[in-house]
This record gives sequence, C-alpha cells and structure tokens, in this order.
Amino acid sequence: MGFLIIFYGDGKGKTTAALGCALRALGHGYKVIIAHFIKSSSYECGEFKILKQLPGLIHLILGPGLQAKSNEVKDTTIKGLYKILDLIKIESPFLTILDELGIAIYRSGISIQKIIDIIQEMLNYCHVIITGKYMPRELIEIADLVTEMRNVKHYYSRGFKAVRGLEW
Repeated sequence: MGFLIIFYGDGKGKTTAALGCALRALGHGYKVIIAHFIKSSSYECGEFKILKQLPGLIHLILGPGLQAKSNEVKDTTIKGLYKILDLIKIESPFLTILDELGIAIYRSGISIQKIIDIIQEMLNYCHVIITGKYMPRELIEIADLVTEMRNVKHYYSRGFKAVRGLEW
C-alpha cells in the first residue's frame, strides 16, 4: 500500500517538490510516472524538456491548456486518471505524480468521491503525489503527508513577470 502525499497552496514550490521526489526515486533505480493535468504540450516548461530524457520515467502531458473550459478539464482529467491507473497496473512504478490535479478538480467540478476511488486504487500499486493550488478537504483528510506551500513574499507582487527557468 502506497502513501498519498499532497503539496498544495498558493505558494511557489509544489511541482518543484514533487519533481524532487521523482529525482530521488529515479536515483534509487525506481520507475516513476509524472502526469500533468492542466498544462498542455504547447506550454514550454523547462521540466518538460528534460523529463523525457530521464531513464525510468514515464512522462505524460494530459492537460487541455491553461485557458480550457470546465467541461474540457473534466473530460481530460477523468480520461487521464483512468489512463494512468491502467499504466500503473502495467508498469508497476514506485511513484506516480499527479501534477496540478488539485486545480483540475477545482476547475472541473468532478465528483470528489470518484477521484478518491481512483486514487485509492492507485495506492494499491504505488505512492502517489498530488499537487495543486487548490486541494479538496476530502483529499487532505485521507493523505498520509500534506505540505501547504504558503506565499509569504513573491516578486510578482512587485510587478515582475514569471521567470523562465524559475516558474516554467
């Protein structure tokens, strides 16, 4: 039985923390799945470029894009979760990261019980990390480890834009 780990909140570092866990697991020779639920393949994240080069890593970009409508997010999220569950059963990863799933749930109105059922099945096979600015209370309650990233200070508030290599 795997652990459910959640990194959420309005502060920077959620995906970064999850990717750090992935690197640690890969360094020990474990297989890892990383799936992104909001960002699409057209989004030029630095991590997208390097992740496909790492042995032992299965990288999926499932997001409909940052500007997608609620029904698009709902459809891609549900299909993506079932795709990942099937992949977990075949690949037997040590760790699966569901990046921005919290936001996908928030934006789509998916039944939280449906999400919990799928995640609990995933936990029969591997550890699962969920990230996102928003996180349903029900997921926080069943998680084994929860870290809230809280924004204390950010250069955005001084008018600076996102920095390539730091934010994306």
